[in-house]
Amino acid sequence: MSHASDAPSLNDRLDLTGRSFDLTVTAHFEAAHYLTQPDPEHPYSKLHGHSFRVDVTVSGDVRDGQEWVEDFADLGATVRA
Repeated sequence: MSHASDAPSLNDRLDLTGRSFDLTVTAHFEAAHYLTQPDPEHPYSKLHGHSFRVDVTVSGDVRDGQEWVEDFADLGATVRA
């Protein structure tokens, strides 16, 4: 009979050292502005907004003693800052 304590840990079963991975975080944001035009009736002289999507991809190899290329939470926090 096998016990859970006899099972190999994830690190014992899977060594990712040297493997390459791409990690992508996507963020969305809105921005508003207006342009000063000589004609105040020009459509861009009124406040208007735009929607943006940003994809940030980090590529790299898993280093010896690590289990990831980059911490996903840290990357997401940086992109959304």
